[in-house]
Amino acid sequence: MTQSVTSTARSIRWGGVVLGVTLALHGVAHLPGALAAWGLGDAAAADETWVDVSGAGAALLGVLWCLGALGFLWAAVVVARGRPARGSLVVASTFSLALCAAQLPAAAVGLVVDAVILVVLVALVARERWRPGASG
Repeated sequence: MTQSVTSTARSIRWGGVVLGVTLALHGVAHLPGALAAWGLGDAAAADETWVDVSGAGAALLGVLWCLGALGFLWAAVVVARGRPARGSLVVASTFSLALCAAQLPAAAVGLVVDAVILVVLVALVARERWRPGASG
């Protein structure tokens, strides 16, 4: 998917667009966590976690889920524009991983997705460092 479609002054890298959309979808997937924390979503989902918060704690938890969503949406835009997003993805995935771990078992799928993202990032960095002719 590294082919480019060239228009008059712009080149679209479809691999980056697909990855960007995937990251954006993962970001949007954080929003049910915010809704459940604020009591606006599925009450059963809020009861399926091992962290029991209410009042200000629930409000803060909802904000944290929204920050996780924003982190992935930001990384999605950066990736889709063809810019390096390693730092953004490490921060967003690590933050999301911790948040999902605190919300197990309801957020088990998100935990797995974040772990996969981090493993892929580590593999990419390792590949760059150990590439023949690479310095370091």
